[in-house]
Amino acid sequence: AKASFPAERALYDAGFRSRVNIPLSTGARGLGALNLASRKVAAFDVECLPVLEQIASTLAIALENRRLFNVEQSRRGELSALYALSRDLAGALELDTVLQHIVRHSVETIRVTFAAIAVLEEDMFVIRAAYPMRPLDRDLEMGRAARAEGLLWEIAQGAAPVVLERQDARLDAAERAWLGLDLVRALLLVPLRAGERVRGLLMLGEEREQARESFDAEKIRLARSIGDQATSAMHRAELHAELERAYLQAVLALANAVDAKDSATSDHSRRLADLALAIGRELGLSPRALEDLRYGAILHDIGKIGVPDAVLLKPAELNPEEWAQMHRHPSIGDRILAALPRLAGAAEIVRHHHERYDGSGYPAGLAGEAIPLGARILAIVDAYGAIIDERVYKPARSHADALAEIQRCAGTQFDPRLVEIFLRVVASREGQR
Repeated sequence: AKASFPAERALYDAGFRSRVNIPLSTGARGLGALNLASRKVAAFDVECLPVLEQIASTLAIALENRRLFNVEQSRRGELSALYALSRDLAGALELDTVLQHIVRHSVETIRVTFAAIAVLEEDMFVIRAAYPMRPLDRDLEMGRAARAEGLLWEIAQGAAPVVLERQDARLDAAERAWLGLDLVRALLLVPLRAGERVRGLLMLGEEREQARESFDAEKIRLARSIGDQATSAMHRAELHAELERAYLQAVLALANAVDAKDSATSDHSRRLADLALAIGRELGLSPRALEDLRYGAILHDIGKIGVPDAVLLKPAELNPEEWAQMHRHPSIGDRILAALPRLAGAAEIVRHHHERYDGSGYPAGLAGEAIPLGARILAIVDAYGAIIDERVYKPARSHADALAEIQRCAGTQFDPRLVEIFLRVVASREGQR
C-alpha cells in the first residue's frame, strides 16, 4: 500500500518498499527510533528483529550516556560559573560593585541579551546596574524608576522567577519600556528577597526567535541560584555600609574633638576643606578626587589624638623629642583612616600633607610631584589656616601676612603652580565679599 504520511510518501516516491521502526529507549525514557528502509518488498521479517533490537538497545544506551555526559558537563560549567560569581562577590564590599558583578555574570553564565538589577528604594524600583550598557537600540539607563505596585510588586513578593513576554496584556506601554521589553522578546524577573524583605528584582532579557524557548527550566534554575547569591551579597554590602557610616561618624567626632582642643575656632578643618575644594575644582578634579580632598582636609589633624596634650598644647617652643612626637601625627592619622576603604584616598593625603616641595618635609621626605596632589593642596591651605588662626602657643596673624608667607615659601615648602591657583581663588573670594 502506498504511504499515507508525508515521510512515508517521500520514502515511497524514492523507491523504498519496506520499512521497520525500532524504538530507542532506556527504561521508561523514550529517546527516538531506529528507522530502516529497503527498496525490496518484504525485506524485513521477524527473524531479523532480535538483531535490530540489540542494535537499537546499544544505540539507546550510547545516546543516553551522551546525554548524561552533556548534562554533567553543563552542571560542571554552571558550578564553575557560580563559584566564580561567589568569589567576586566575596571580595566586593561596595553595593555598586556587587551589583555590577551580578549583572555581568548573569549575562555571561545564562547567555542572555542583557541583565539589570532594580533595587527597591522606598516605594520605587530603581535600575542601579545593567550589563551590557548598550544591548540593542538604546541604553539601559541607570536611575530609571518604576513604582513598586501592581504586577511588579506581586512578582517581587513571590518566591519563584516569572517569565514575561513582550505582548503580556498585564503590562502597559510604560511598564514594558521600563522593563526593556521594547528591546527583547521575553524577560525573566527573579525576586531578590531576604526573608519577608524585598530588596529588588534581577531582570534578564532575551531576544530569541519565536521557534525557541527563551527561558527553559535549566535557565530559570540557574537564574534563581544567581538571585540567591545576589540577595546575600546585597545584604552584606548593606551591613558593610552601615559599619562604614558608624566608623566615619566616630572618626569625624574624633576630628571635631581634636579641632576643639587644638584651635580657637571649632570650624577650622571645615573652613580648610572649603578652601581646598575650591582649589580642586579650579584644577578640574574628578568627584572622587574632590571627596578624598574634602575628607583629607576635614580629618587632616586626626592623628593628633595620639599626641600628648602636654606637647600639643605647649605654649612654648617644642624640644627635639616633642617635635618627634608631633611629627608622628600624619602617620597616626593615616592608620586611623586607612581602616575604612572609603577613606583610603583621604588617608594618603593626610599622611603626606606635611611633606615639603623641596623634599625636606615629613614623614617620607617626598619632593615635587611625588607628593600626592591632594596633599600638596592641603599643605597650602593648612599653612594658611595655621597662620590666621589663634592657637594656645601663638596669636592669630593677618590674612595679608598669611598670603605673603605662602608666596615666600612657593617652590620650597609649596608647589608654586598650586600657590598661584590658591592666590587666585582667595582673591576671587575676596572680590565676592
